[in-house]
Amino acid sequence: MIVIILSLGLLAFGIYGVLNLEQEYDEMKMIPNGNSLKEYLNAYQRLYTQPSMDSGYIYIGEPLTSHTASAASDHHNKYNRGPKITPQ
Repeated sequence: MIVIILSLGLLAFGIYGVLNLEQEYDEMKMIPNGNSLKEYLNAYQRLYTQPSMDSGYIYIGEPLTSHTASAASDHHNKYNRGPKITPQ
């Protein structure tokens, strides 16, 4: 009976240990201080991993609709007529 109780106690302790197990890997801890790779990774983390500006949109003119398309076509026809060259 004592063996069963002891086994159940060890099983419970083992399950508790497995459920609270944490694993962490940090390559910065593996690189010696003063190494150029560590300096590069520190600079990279400081300069490029922080949030930057929000992206945005650039609007130029009004959206292309049938009205603006015909106006653009009229503008093109008005200013791009140039002299007509006919073959001789």
